[in-house]
Formats: sequence, structure tokens, C-alpha cells
Amino acid sequence: MIMRALSFIALLFAVVWILPNTQEWLRKFPTGLGTLRPPGWFERKLGALGPVSTWQPSGAVAVLVGLLGFLAIARAISAAPPEFIYFNF
Repeated sequence: MIMRALSFIALLFAVVWILPNTQEWLRKFPTGLGTLRPPGWFERKLGALGPVSTWQPSGAVAVLVGLLGFLAIARAISAAPPEFIYFNF
């Protein structure tokens, strides 16, 4: 049980420290001040695989995000409303 929890924590640490953050994903796009960020350590280590670590919007991503948003809103709307708590009074 403890080993499973420790391995899960190690996996989460790997996600936090290895995967790129939002600033690294969006580094190809200028900021509000018009500057571009230099590549991070992860992208420099990857070399030729560097573009994999940056966000590249495409039609498939737009469709996926739209579908997930629609499903979330549809689920929120279709949920039964809670009973009125003062119904018995």
C-alpha cells in the first residue's frame, strides 16, 4: 500500500518537473510586451523533438476542446436540480 502511494507520488513529481508548463508551451507566441521566450531546458534537451513540447493549435485540437466543452455543459444542464430544502415547511 505504501509502495503504491510512493510510486504514485513519484509519477506526479515526474509530471510536474518534466512536462512543460504553460509558458513553455506558448513560447512561440509573443507576450503582451511583444517578446518571445527562449527555449526552456526541456526543449533544449530534446533537440529535434523540441516542437513536440510547444503548443501547436490545429483544427483537431479545436474540435476536441469544443466537444469536451459541449459535453461538460450538456452534463451540467442535464443534471437533476436539487430538491428545495424548505419543501417540508
